[in-house]
Amino acid sequence: MKEKIQLLIKNEGLTQSRLAEMLEIQPANVSHILAGRSKPGFELLQKILRRFPRINPDWLLLDAAEMYRPEAEPATADHDTGRPLSERPAPNFDGLFPGAALNPSSPDGMPRSTGAEPQTGSPSATLPVTTSTRGTVARVVVFYTDHTFESFEPKS
Repeated sequence: MKEKIQLLIKNEGLTQSRLAEMLEIQPANVSHILAGRSKPGFELLQKILRRFPRINPDWLLLDAAEMYRPEAEPATADHDTGRPLSERPAPNFDGLFPGAALNPSSPDGMPRSTGAEPQTGSPSATLPVTTSTRGTVARVVVFYTDHTFESFEPKS
């Protein structure tokens, strides 16, 4: 098992202390495993698989040949796993809402006013209410270009 932990550290471009930090364990635990003084327990193996979802569980637990799942490629030094959310590239949500047509002629691709909405100039202007047979809105999430977001839930 120590060889697999060493290979994980090497392929993910980590240090022993960084791996310990990512798995939320003491650095001494990693050191003891790599020195052969102890073996990782089931909880640690679960943490590894949760923190590194591309790792093939059969490789980690059952000695399968492939370290990474078939659809995954080995990580590069600039992988996102340990980077803060603000430093990660924005997710691509194209096609998330297939029925929502965006206006490609606007600079940001967002829909523009058609003149049907009230034009009071006030940001709190009331928009027309439409009914839907899909149910009620549970939450609205707004994603910003700076990789942050806000979540809004209707008041009951």
